Amino acid sequence: MTGVQTCALPILQKFINNLESRIYATISQNIAAQLFKSNGATNGEFTVDGNTMQWSSNGQEISLHITDANGNSTDVVVPYGSLAW
Repeated sequence: MTGVQTCALPILQKFINNLESRIYATISQNIAAQLFKSNGATNGEFTVDGNTMQWSSNGQEISLHITDANGNSTDVVVPYGSLAW
């Protein structure tokens, strides 16, 4: 019986990690859809685990500002022209 108990935690942790990954992927997909959608939202903000993400689009570039729980921040600006495929 101890073998089952020992294996349960890693399996549960794998499940939780997979679920978190899927949730973050869905959030990312929703933001990307808004950024590239005609008449979509031009800005937004959300917080995950103390990290605040703000994004905006002016029609020519996409800006992403990320601030962690300690106040450190990162800015990413991507021109629309570089996203052509």
